[in-house]
Amino acid sequence: MKATKVTYFFSGKSKHQTVVLLHGYLENRHIWDQYHRLLDTYNLLIPDLPGFGQSPLINQSSETYISETAQQIVNLIEKLDLGSVHLVGNSMGGYVCLEIASCFPQTIRSLCLLSSTPFADSEKKIKQRDRELQFIHQGKKDLLLHFFIHQQAEESVQHYFQQSTSTLSEETMCCVIRSLKNRKDHCLTLQKTVFPIGFIYGADDGIMPMNNLKSYLRQNTIFSHCELSHTGHMAAFTKASVITVLLRSFFTNKILSEK
Repeated sequence: MKATKVTYFFSGKSKHQTVVLLHGYLENRHIWDQYHRLLDTYNLLIPDLPGFGQSPLINQSSETYISETAQQIVNLIEKLDLGSVHLVGNSMGGYVCLEIASCFPQTIRSLCLLSSTPFADSEKKIKQRDRELQFIHQGKKDLLLHFFIHQQAEESVQHYFQQSTSTLSEETMCCVIRSLKNRKDHCLTLQKTVFPIGFIYGADDGIMPMNNLKSYLRQNTIFSHCELSHTGHMAAFTKASVITVLLRSFFTNKILSEK
């Protein structure tokens, strides 16, 4: 498949290992701006996923958004001749990482899911996404975004989302919401991997199915994981310094440790 133009930030030197950071839904690559300095001993590849930031939407098919986005990221990694990479996905970015793990495992040196899970949507979550689609179809996109933004506790997070969603199209939102609710479960994908797997999540995350995730991690002790206290779904933004320490440990020792 031919590569679609994907806007991205890249820095580093060829002798260094590369970290690829994938943002979540309603975000863009600037969610990772704090990490440029914090991960300065690695090459960094940070794209705008299709339809977000300055990257155009690949197409409006909800059936292929996640798989085509995964292909675009792999195309970019190959274009830049980066070899295998440390892959970090925040929320929706984690779902793209899982698709890469399923279809292109040779691309991955390690995989860390940040505020993300390998599960498909529950029936309850699917109904919630259907309500969001209905809001958009009724011309209430701005109201939906306003409600989402003001759910965020930190003023800095609200300000970030006001900027990141200011030019977001209804087409992108509908395409991605449908793709998220129809995505497949990737628990089996992770069980088949040969590279290290890590999970970082906030103790107060009200978006993820926390009980299911904790049960899954208790049953799969081979995966490293770290729960951040007093932290919600936007850990990537609010806990950048702590997460950087964890990632450095994970990339080097395969263990998420704050020491």
